Amino acid sequence: MAESSKHHAVLVVENEAIIRMYAVAMLEDAGFCVLEAKNGEDALAILIDHSEVGVLVTDVCMPGRMNGLQLVGRVQEHNPSIRSIVVSATSSTEDALSAGAVRFIPKPYFGNAIVTAVHETMQGAPEPSGKKIREDGAAQGACQEASSASSISPQAARSRRPKHRANH
Repeated sequence: MAESSKHHAVLVVENEAIIRMYAVAMLEDAGFCVLEAKNGEDALAILIDHSEVGVLVTDVCMPGRMNGLQLVGRVQEHNPSIRSIVVSATSSTEDALSAGAVRFIPKPYFGNAIVTAVHETMQGAPEPSGKKIREDGAAQGACQEASSASSISPQAARSRRPKHRANH
């Protein structure tokens, strides 16, 4: 990827390790520089040390003091140049946009949805009014049920080893 902007990295925030590994691997395979965090607090710490982050991809249901929508709000408040993509099985496009995100991807999703959304967001594509990358597959239910609804198999995630990662 030939991204000349100083904000060229992607931060993936997902508490489910297998889903996070899958998203990171898909983005790295597409040529993106990717950092990862397991919750909102870790994400904020990474953002303090990594000014190169231009896109935040976050799940909504995570452990800790803040969920993904609250994380998007905090990021927008302190660094509005970072564009956020919300991924969730339990929230809606409206929830994501209200929090300050520019895109929403319903779970379960396939890796190409994340890659397409990040690519378009990095390239400065016009912000869609509630555009979903994939219209079908939005699971409903509690946060605990969301992880079981994912279309990512453990074997698929383990077979895709990321080339590098910045962990906190």
